[in-house]
Formats: sequence, structure tokens, C-alpha cells
Amino acid sequence: MLQLQEFQLRSFALNLKHAASALFLAIASATSVAHAGVIGFDDIVYDQSGDPAAIANGYQGFDWTNFWSARASYNLQMGSGLVSGENVGFMLAEASVTSFSSATAFTFNSINIAKMYYDGLTRFEGYAGDTLLYSKDVFSAAGVSSLATFDWSGVTRIAISVLDGSERVVFDDLTVNAQVAQVPEPASIALVLAGLGLAGVARKRKNNKA
Repeated sequence: MLQLQEFQLRSFALNLKHAASALFLAIASATSVAHAGVIGFDDIVYDQSGDPAAIANGYQGFDWTNFWSARASYNLQMGSGLVSGENVGFMLAEASVTSFSSATAFTFNSINIAKMYYDGLTRFEGYAGDTLLYSKDVFSAAGVSSLATFDWSGVTRIAISVLDGSERVVFDDLTVNAQVAQVPEPASIALVLAGLGLAGVARKRKNNKA
């Protein structure tokens, strides 16, 4: 009977070791810093006039619709949306929907956003093909850039529209395909904790037997 109990404890200890290894990898994955793709529009070259320009399809691997870029120094409103570098992206007031898309699925992590003239809401929608997967309304203040976080995976197109009239919106440091932290499942944590208790019991029995 004692030998059977020891065998069961050894089997449980082996399973516990595997669970602990999986838990460690999950925690390490959650806390590691991934190499994210940050699109800051700073590698866009303008002509001699320095006027804003429509972002060409293929830029950074995406197709762009009604999405423009400009030097942040172009005017005060553009400068208010700058987070890093020298350039910003923006949507025209006349554009009903601004979007960027890819033939392959990607993760839309975050974007910095500022309104040019008035506080208000901007709607972000994430699609896989023609299927709407996500939708979020983001409030942003005029002249102040703020980070909006999404972490939407499996999308092929992000559509952006304003909900308060023909107001221009400025963007910077758009992040895609960054690693999203995964939280270890409670069951895995409970298994490790239970195993630690049983390991202590097994050690005590072994000492008593000796």
C-alpha cells in the first residue's frame, strides 16, 4: 500500500513538473517585451512644398484609404498630435471613413490620437474581411494626444470615423503585431500550489520511513 502511494506521488510530481514548466513559460511570455511594429510616419518624404500628402498603398505593408500624413510643424493643430519623430498621420474632415488594411490578418494594438479643434469621439472598427469583429468609441481632447489601446487580433482592416461632425483627427505611433500578454489560467496556478503541498507531505513520509 505504501509503495502504491509513493508511485502515485511520483506520478503526480511528474505532472506537477510539467504544469510548473508550462506556467513558467506563460509568465515569462506575459512579462517579456516583444518587438512591436510602430508606424510613426517619419519615413514619409514630402515634396519641396512640404504640403501634406496622401499615404500611398503599400506603405508599411498596408493599404491606406483617406489616410494622410504631414510634418508636425505644418501647423499648430498637427503638432498637437505628435508623440515622436517629426511626422504625424491624419484623416481629412471631408472623409467619411479612414482605414488601413492588409491582405493577411494582423493585430491592432494601439494608436495615439488627438482632435484638431474640438473634443469628441472617434469610432474604431476592426474587420476580418467584411465581418465586423470589434468596435470601440474613443474620446479624445482637442490639442492633446492620448494613447488608445485595443489589442484586436485577427483583423484585416481598421476603419476610423468621427462621431461629432467633420472634425479632423491626428494620429501618431500606430502599433501593430505587438505581443499581447497572456495571463496564466487559475487552474494551472492551483495545480502548482496543490502540488507543492503534496510534495511536502511526500518528503515528510520519506523522512519518517527513513
